[in-house]
Amino acid sequence: MSRTGSKEFGQYTAGVPGVAETGDHFGEATALGDYDGNGRAELVAGDPTENSSRGALWIFGSDATGIIAKGAVSFGAATLGAPAGLSRFSETLTA
Repeated sequence: MSRTGSKEFGQYTAGVPGVAETGDHFGEATALGDYDGNGRAELVAGDPTENSSRGALWIFGSDATGIIAKGAVSFGAATLGAPAGLSRFSETLTA
């Protein structure tokens, strides 16, 4: 298996919103797709245990080098007005 060109992202990566915490499941669910129609794939990463199992989602853009952390955005269930509590938002993602 080649690691050439591979990238790793987490809440410890510069440009990624949030703070890595013990017990986080950042990236438990992932999806790739051209969600903005620019001809390149974007990465969506979920962590259903973020914020006391309310869950959160991160969206990473891309450039000619592939997926990038710069400009990544994050939001959770509360951002969308979903009920508070153990929603585990982003537990399952589809492209």
